[in-house]
Amino acid sequence: MAGIGRALASIVWRPWYGWSGLNLLAEQYPAPGQPMGQCLEKQTVQVNSIRWRRTASLCLTDQGLYLQIATAPAAFVPWQAIIDQGSSDLFMLPAHTLDLGQPKLVALRIYDQVYQQMAPYLQQKSQNPTT
Repeated sequence: MAGIGRALASIVWRPWYGWSGLNLLAEQYPAPGQPMGQCLEKQTVQVNSIRWRRTASLCLTDQGLYLQIATAPAAFVPWQAIIDQGSSDLFMLPAHTLDLGQPKLVALRIYDQVYQQMAPYLQQKSQNPTT
């Protein structure tokens, strides 16, 4: 029964994956599978203009950011392809906006508490831009 629910959800949400840019992101940065690392489940994020409430999984590794939203194809974006655009808001709460992709494919907006856990990886990238 769970398989039917997941298939139905995939059909219902599929247009939003394209509108938000998730399909393009996953095509450019395919994820071979969920990596080992610090994973933040059931997060609320905004990808371009589409908001996803409690459906995102973000895993932070030394190599990059794994992003899985609902039943969309997952993406694994290296830190070198992520640019911090600074403070913003999400559902009227403090947030941060990140541009994902080189060149930019999507803007990802995350709550500040998620950004605080991600910040050391972004700072490490800026100190070692070629690694």
